[in-house]
Amino acid sequence: MELISVISKKWLDAYVERPKSVLLIDSNDDSVLGSLAANFICTSLANNYHAPIINIKIEEESKSIGINDIRALQKSLQLKANNNSEFTRFIIISEAEKLTPEAQNSLLKLIEELPKNTVIIMVAYNLTNVLETIKSRCFVIPILPITESQALEYGLNNKCKEENIKRAYLLSDGNTTIFTNLLNDEKDPLYELVNLAKKFIQDSVFERQALISQLLSTKSEYSYIDFTHALKLTAKSGMRFANLTETKTHWKNILQTVNRTDEQVDRNVSEKLALLSLSVSL
Repeated sequence: MELISVISKKWLDAYVERPKSVLLIDSNDDSVLGSLAANFICTSLANNYHAPIINIKIEEESKSIGINDIRALQKSLQLKANNNSEFTRFIIISEAEKLTPEAQNSLLKLIEELPKNTVIIMVAYNLTNVLETIKSRCFVIPILPITESQALEYGLNNKCKEENIKRAYLLSDGNTTIFTNLLNDEKDPLYELVNLAKKFIQDSVFERQALISQLLSTKSEYSYIDFTHALKLTAKSGMRFANLTETKTHWKNILQTVNRTDEQVDRNVSEKLALLSLSVSL
């Protein structure tokens, strides 16, 4: 992990120094770095390179991690580990926020009766849907945004132009994976998406709804998540550089409206209806 928040790295090192049986990594919208952090923990704690790592993640045909996945994990943990290291098995659960309520309750029972020398590491894109009863039993490490000085140092060390570094950092909002992707690819689609987001905010309701139809068409290369993410980045950027309180409040209201749109989709409102409502609300 070449580029990570200094504070997050200190927490990871502290965990390695005094590990707990259950770790929850709050990736804060950076699932790639969250996964890298989980693997860093496993590598740091495993004295034996043959210590198994059990990966639980969403299969392509599924949208969640169900109770059957946790039951299969329980059965696998009944088998005796083959080495005498302090930690003999590691379980990494990716996208832990997509565990169904039934799966989380089953996981809770497993955590309370976890076999000796076993470590469970959950990586969550967003903690909202993780049960409080599970979070309370975990050592939680948030992946915080990198600072602008970190981004500048990294970019200059990699022979990048300062103006490109600052632009990439601004659009990434300190997200390491997005920042490095933008820095390494000036044709990254996020640049175009942010321009679309700016246009969407400035357009009339009629023009916004026409743009929504294009975005949601089968020919579009962008998803709902891509677009709302670009809208959030645009609003955060507007808040950051606003000189007037009124302007800052304007961008804050836009950000809150987009967040409410995401909440509607999480409650199974169709993406089209949510975006159409957004087009009128902005």
